[in-house]
Amino acid sequence: MSVLAAAFLVLLSLHVAYSVYRNRRRAGITDPVHPELYPVCFSSPPFVVTCLSALKPHTPGRVLAGYLQLGLFALACVIGVEHGIFSRRLVSPLDIGMGVLIGHLVFGASLLITQASVREAALHLVDLHPLWSFIVENPAVLMQYIAISVAEEMMYRVSAQPALAALTGSPWMAVVVVAIAFCIVHEHFFKNPPGQSAEFFLFAVLLGALYYWTGSLILVIVVHAVRNIEIAFLEEWAHAEACGGEGLAEIEREYRAGHRAAVLLAGAGLRGVACFEYVRTIPGPARAMEQS
Repeated sequence: MSVLAAAFLVLLSLHVAYSVYRNRRRAGITDPVHPELYPVCFSSPPFVVTCLSALKPHTPGRVLAGYLQLGLFALACVIGVEHGIFSRRLVSPLDIGMGVLIGHLVFGASLLITQASVREAALHLVDLHPLWSFIVENPAVLMQYIAISVAEEMMYRVSAQPALAALTGSPWMAVVVVAIAFCIVHEHFFKNPPGQSAEFFLFAVLLGALYYWTGSLILVIVVHAVRNIEIAFLEEWAHAEACGGEGLAEIEREYRAGHRAAVLLAGAGLRGVACFEYVRTIPGPARAMEQS
């Protein structure tokens, strides 16, 4: 095992250890319905101004985790170059097509495991038009999950898995250990119901097995990205149903992204409540939504 691979395993161990620490600290904490929204109140007598913003605070823990992952990804790229992973096969149409097919089938199997509904799984596998419309209308979501898949597959399959296989002498032990680490660093693994967590672990094992059998980075990237995009599609559909329509769901997304902010003015000098909405994409400082 090379010095770079050893350094990568040390950094990955720190990342996993920090994830365990973070999840233990958050154990028992119930997130609010919309954890991304932070109300901020300013007292300016005789008025009280309440601003609703979506900007998340940059806690030291988030910054530390970000730097750890950045270091891991940088090392993974160097290790990938050493392994010759950046070859013409990265643009292989066959591997990309197989990745799309396997990813779609895997997600159908995931629905079958988590929802125990053959009808829902079969309907999702066959009816592709809503999924395609979601991808076309949300290219940012597509690019986001492709980027995530590239980074995670470089770190876990390209770098960690071969290094552990060399260290333990067992490729399949490396597949399982990397799958466990992959699950631990995802916070939702500890929050989901047991069935969903088990399905996520099996998915991580499958990615490791596919990479071990084929050696194709683009294949596991596409499988990973397709599954994530289809999850985002179903979550978006469920959220729109809960909000009562796509329009309201879109407005809530803008609040979460920080493109909108609501301001309420109330005080003894006002007859009622003044409500203003700030929209970042519209020229001008503000526009009045409602005043009563």
